[in-house]
Amino acid sequence: MEQAALRADIDAVAVVVQHLVDAEFAKAGAVTAGSALDQLGLRGGLRIVRDYLQHGEPGAALDHVLYMIRELDLTIPADTHVVLAGSIRAMKVGNDSLQAE
Repeated sequence: MEQAALRADIDAVAVVVQHLVDAEFAKAGAVTAGSALDQLGLRGGLRIVRDYLQHGEPGAALDHVLYMIRELDLTIPADTHVVLAGSIRAMKVGNDSLQAE
């Protein structure tokens, strides 16, 4: 996969994941200390991913997207999962059990 396409795919997945994360924050109302939402890099995760991408670090960007998904045990839409899986394959990262709708 071409680097520009890989970066675009990771960014697209990050947008969806950030939307899901924001929905979890909205649903919770207040964040309880020690809860899954009480983690660094969730609320501003998209900004972090984009910073990595702008600095030529797609692997770190992908790792952060995966961190966001795992920390909140998010179920991502099937079409987003397909794009994520393609990015994982392109980065030659092991694809473990992520949940798709």
